[in-house]
Amino acid sequence: MKKALHTLEEVTQLIRNHRKLILGGDERLLDQLPKEGTWIAGTTPYFIDENGGIFSQELIYVNDVTDVGVDFRTVQYTASSIQDITEDEFENGFTFLILPFLQPVHFQFGQYSSEYKDIYKNPLFGWVSGFKFEDFGTVTAKTYISGQKSETDGAAIHVALPANQVARLEIINMYELGDGDDVYFPKPDLSKGFGTRCIVKGKEMDLYEYITTNNIQVTLPFVTDFNGAKLAVSFILNHEAKVAHLVAPVYEDTLYKIAKKVDFDYQISFVNALQKDSDRDILLSLNCLFNFFNFGLEGKKVSNGTGLITYGEIGYHLVNDTFVYVVIDEYQ
Repeated sequence: MKKALHTLEEVTQLIRNHRKLILGGDERLLDQLPKEGTWIAGTTPYFIDENGGIFSQELIYVNDVTDVGVDFRTVQYTASSIQDITEDEFENGFTFLILPFLQPVHFQFGQYSSEYKDIYKNPLFGWVSGFKFEDFGTVTAKTYISGQKSETDGAAIHVALPANQVARLEIINMYELGDGDDVYFPKPDLSKGFGTRCIVKGKEMDLYEYITTNNIQVTLPFVTDFNGAKLAVSFILNHEAKVAHLVAPVYEDTLYKIAKKVDFDYQISFVNALQKDSDRDILLSLNCLFNFFNFGLEGKKVSNGTGLITYGEIGYHLVNDTFVYVVIDEYQ
């Protein structure tokens, strides 16, 4: 199994050698890959490699799962078919899913995945594809299946594991509730995304107006305590349209606060959180783009957590501002 940044030429050869691949990279590079083989991909220029966080539009992140699985199946999912994803899984294995940022399939999965049949049968994990952060509003995220590109549909690879192995998914969240306003959210109109409105001090208002008027740090998420688990939800601002988009689902009648400002050493805290798997070979890991910004991860090594920097993570459900990883446990 290979996990590394590769050149376009190297990835092209891997595809022609019939390797089963999960890829991430700049759209210009992914467009040039062979339209053959068994691979899925999403657009991003942000990665964590063995030397730390990196921004690159010249390299492609490769996760080669050929030697992990015993059978493979790639499927494209639309907003109307994404609920079938768990029915397409193998009996024992995992599913890796890539969703395009702020598209209907992204909204549908985020809002309703908790209702999917057998959602916890096998690890379902993945990421939300994106683009260079500064290009928001001018470009769209893309997904690929064997060279077939889409800006609207999800791309998944279902992988079957040997009978003596099982995949295990873990999620790490570093954020805590801050001491600012109590914020609630109205029920979203999914045709417009996860929401652009909020309720503060009993008054419903425009989320963009609330954030900009109160000079809220745009890389800090909203956080809620959900049955003892801290859940984070980020937002992204379109200054030209004067709109703030939530990028993951929120719960009605649930208290949210902007997260505490980052004032701890992410590397040390992360190593402690990852301690139980610190010596394990991680199958693939995903780290949120806002973690990349908030904790200054460019050039910083993050334990054995190499992988993709994303616009959202999938850990059974759509999550934000987390580190998601999967390991393979073996039984005698």
